[in-house]
Amino acid sequence: MAGCMQSVRDEFKLTHFCFGGVKTERFCYFLWNPPGWVYLCYRAVLMVYTVTCVGIIATNRPVQVPDARWWSYLTQWSNLSLCLHLSLHCAVAVFVHCTKICGHRIDPHPQGDPGRLNDDNNTNNDHHAEQLDDRPPWYVCLVWISFNITSTVSLMVTLVYYVFYRFIPFYNPDISSFANVQKHAINTLIVMIEQLVTAVPCRLYHVIYPLLFCIVYLIYSVIVWADDRTMIVYPNFLDWGNPAKTIGLMAAVGLVVIPVLHALFFGIHKAKMAIYDHLVPREAEPPVPHG
Repeated sequence: MAGCMQSVRDEFKLTHFCFGGVKTERFCYFLWNPPGWVYLCYRAVLMVYTVTCVGIIATNRPVQVPDARWWSYLTQWSNLSLCLHLSLHCAVAVFVHCTKICGHRIDPHPQGDPGRLNDDNNTNNDHHAEQLDDRPPWYVCLVWISFNITSTVSLMVTLVYYVFYRFIPFYNPDISSFANVQKHAINTLIVMIEQLVTAVPCRLYHVIYPLLFCIVYLIYSVIVWADDRTMIVYPNFLDWGNPAKTIGLMAAVGLVVIPVLHALFFGIHKAKMAIYDHLVPREAEPPVPHG
């Protein structure tokens, strides 16, 4: 219990606003140490699948729906962000592996367990002081940011969608269609798989990134509504014709819903690492695979 409390306290260090103390390998291998080529195949499959789904959904959207309304749905933003994240993550993983094969070490400390190549399980002062000089490359930081955004926003979209479907009479979509299943169920399934099998860390302060994403979406919704006052995508929820209610609801989402969902992923990450520490003792740590 003391170790758990110390781990949580460590999350509130100011350095955790940034990206120090995490090795590049953390984003380019599975947590559980299968060969690197298996990870690359996994990344490629996810990328091809999501890109294909985005293309199919965009091609088969109703012709009477204008672009402004189509992009007014947070669902479309979430689906596209997942596609972009998985594409970026695949490209970065391939680049890192190819760079290593060519003999150029991106990470200055390539040996060690990918599950421990960060500050999750190291709280001593020497390691803490080392964090500032141990940041991953900028493109890995982009993967980390997009991972935080897609995880929280995808789960939020799934929860909101099925609450609307079940409890609000005016909202009655074809819940079993391919597009709806992909955008509101499979997206979160992919996110959960990512959370369980990858070594990407989670920091509480990084809740700022899904918050910023949703703020940008709200700004877009205001612009669209100002151009066409009939453009009310989510009646009684996101209706700028009733600004007081909308601002109150959006404040609740930003101050309660998003932090709670992000904290859920933080808890999943810590539980995963605790299981990993139990199953893979430190003295038995294998080297990072390079194949």
